[in-house]
Amino acid sequence: MRNIVVGVDGSLESRRALEVTATLAAALGARIDVLHARTLVGFGGAGAALPPPDPLSETFAALEEQSHAECAEILERYQVEWAFAVRPGRPVDALLGLLEEAPVDLIVIGSRGRGLAAALGSTASELLNRSPVPVLVVP
Repeated sequence: MRNIVVGVDGSLESRRALEVTATLAAALGARIDVLHARTLVGFGGAGAALPPPDPLSETFAALEEQSHAECAEILERYQVEWAFAVRPGRPVDALLGLLEEAPVDLIVIGSRGRGLAAALGSTASELLNRSPVPVLVVP
């Protein structure tokens, strides 16, 4: 296992998923790609990957900067190779899109994100059904 992708959204569950990913990557000598998906859901949009209106641009930038800082705080302790990316669109589509760009051996996500879905979470549930690579869901 050389390449692990982890989805983050600022939730406690995604923070735990990042910790588990860092532990795995350190033990296996794997590289981590951290993905933060940007969507308008929750901001009055319907999940479109369109650029946000001007007032939201600053909000998105602040959220993305905070997410990157939280990732750096965790991952630098483990001394693993990692990269951070922000992609527009739904988290599932953004995560699966990475599979077309580079080899990915494992996707790691938290059991629930910031949505109000069931205990497993809509992103985790959909990824488990659609991903051609193993998915680790961290509670």
